[in-house]
Amino acid sequence: MKTKFHVIIVAAGSGARFGDKTPKQYCTLNDQPIIQYCIDSFLSCTGCASICIAINPSHKNLLDDALNALPKAARNKITTVNGGAERYDSVYNALCAMNDTEKNTPVLIHDAARPFITPQHIENVVQATAEKGAATLAVRVVDTLRYAAESTISDNANHPSRSDLWSIQTPQGFTYGLIRDAHERAQNDLLGYDKVTDDTGLVQKTGQRVELVSGSRLNFKITETEDLIMAQQILGQKKITKMATGYDVHAFEEYEVIGNHIKLGGISIPHKYELKGHSDADVALHALTDALYGLIADGDIGAHFPPSDDKHKNQDSADFLIAADKAVKNQGGSINHVDLTIICEKPAIGPQRDKMRENIARLMGLNIKSVSVKATTTEGLGFTGRREGIAVQAAVTADFV
Repeated sequence: MKTKFHVIIVAAGSGARFGDKTPKQYCTLNDQPIIQYCIDSFLSCTGCASICIAINPSHKNLLDDALNALPKAARNKITTVNGGAERYDSVYNALCAMNDTEKNTPVLIHDAARPFITPQHIENVVQATAEKGAATLAVRVVDTLRYAAESTISDNANHPSRSDLWSIQTPQGFTYGLIRDAHERAQNDLLGYDKVTDDTGLVQKTGQRVELVSGSRLNFKITETEDLIMAQQILGQKKITKMATGYDVHAFEEYEVIGNHIKLGGISIPHKYELKGHSDADVALHALTDALYGLIADGDIGAHFPPSDDKHKNQDSADFLIAADKAVKNQGGSINHVDLTIICEKPAIGPQRDKMRENIARLMGLNIKSVSVKATTTEGLGFTGRREGIAVQAAVTADFV
């Protein structure tokens, strides 16, 4: 079971150094606001319980535009608070809005202008936080460093060594009790925010050690215009679009069960015959899972979740879909469209179509507009025409960077 965690996204800044009328976190990359990239990454992690975004109230319309692209279930996980004059004030306001959080629950704090955070790095920080109490993503400094007065290198011979220097990134993770206590003490002038530039610096004032978790140089913060240009180049130059398909069939049991239901697209649908299967026999999610593994040429659902393994007996097929979705994203994939065709005479799919779309969008962290579910019959021909089972074809497209 994945560790449950909460997220604070700091998005109240005006981006004065960025040089654009639109705050940097709402500028677009490939027609998507920068903040939406990190929201999508957090929502794709199964342990993400909630996201609290600290915003400038004057930016609310910009944030609403970004959130409207998310399915309803995803939006329900997101709340907002007004940010403060300083970054630490914004974090404190968000922490105060999370009063019901248990003190040992990990809370991740992330900069809205870091769009390239990956689900795997997020989960690495969550686990390190759960074990150590405080953790942050970081990368080793590789450039030579020199002290300089204005534009002239100092004569100081004690130039800093790179061997022990790290560049600190976000997300930074802390147990709720630890980070809330540190901010309370700072707000009451018992600890102080002086010389503190991030939350790791604040908790270190309490004597808490912070675990370094190896990050990626791609997880850079968009601060100036050239950073946005670099981000656009990363997405544009390395993007490869792939498409894959999946197909699955499940037969109906021969006996009738009054008041029974079948699972289809993760939705329970009344039907008098059960579907045969080792798991919950959700033929729609099985076909979609196969398509996802096809994107990364990594076998099929049977290779990853063999029916010969009793631990998968009656398992929720959503678990298979989530695992396949994660595997795609861990290889740099960004899924942009899902299309399912359900082939059967009964049950009627039309009344359940939008529920399936919303559920699949929720499981995969997609906009519901990117999930298509269609249904057809075979005009009485073949096994589906004889109402002996259901077949599903799935197709997915994704961009890889």
